[in-house]
Amino acid sequence: MEACDDGNQVDGDGCSEQCEVEQGWSCDESGTRCNTICGDGIKNAQELCDDGNLIDGDGCSRSCRIETGWECDAEPSICASICGDGIVHGAESCDDGNSESGDGCSEQCAVETGYRCAYSETDDNPNTMQCKSVCGDGYVRDESCDDGNTESGDGCSQSCTVEEGFECIGEPSECNSIYSQHFAGGSYGLTNCEQSSESHSLLSLILTLLATLAYHRSRLLKS
Repeated sequence: MEACDDGNQVDGDGCSEQCEVEQGWSCDESGTRCNTICGDGIKNAQELCDDGNLIDGDGCSRSCRIETGWECDAEPSICASICGDGIVHGAESCDDGNSESGDGCSEQCAVETGYRCAYSETDDNPNTMQCKSVCGDGYVRDESCDDGNTESGDGCSQSCTVEEGFECIGEPSECNSIYSQHFAGGSYGLTNCEQSSESHSLLSLILTLLATLAYHRSRLLKS
C-alpha cells in the first residue's frame, strides 16, 4: 500500500520513487501533495534553514527562512549573526557596519572599553550605529585627555580637552600646571631662551637707571 503518490517517481520532493513519505516531509490525506516539516531540524528542498524550532529572531524563522542579518549552515541549522552588516542581532552588543577594531565596536561586534555605542539620533542615518568615547571614564580614546571625571579646572575639561596652561599624560590622565612646574624649577614659567632675554632686558634697565642717576648727580654738583 502506498503512503503517498505525487504522480512521479522522483526522490526529494516528499514522496519517494517507492511512494513512501520521505523524512522531514508530510503529505496530505490524498497523498498527492507533500510539504517539508519546518522545525524538525531536517533541511529539505523547500527550506532555506531548519534549526529544529519554530521561533523567530534566532536566525531561522518559523517558516524556515534565513532572517535578515544572519547566516545559517549545517543540519539542524546553526545560525550566527553577521558582524559588520550594521544590524545588531544575537550575541552582538554593537554593529557599526564594519569588522574593524579600534573604532568602538570590535571585529567580533562587541563594544570596546572606553566607548558607548548607539543608533544615530539624526534623521539622515537613523539606522546607523555610532560609537563614541566616554568622557570621564578614565580611558583616553578619541579624547585629548580623560582624568576620570567631567569637571573643568583640573587640567582636563568636562569635554575631555586639555585646558590652557596644563599638560596631561597617562591613563587616567594626570594633569599638571605648566606654570607651577616652571616655578618649582626656578624658571618662573619661562624657557631658557625667555630667561636669557629677560635677564638682558633687566640688565639694560639697570644700566639705564644708573646712567640717568649719574647724569642728574653731575648736574647737581655743577650747580
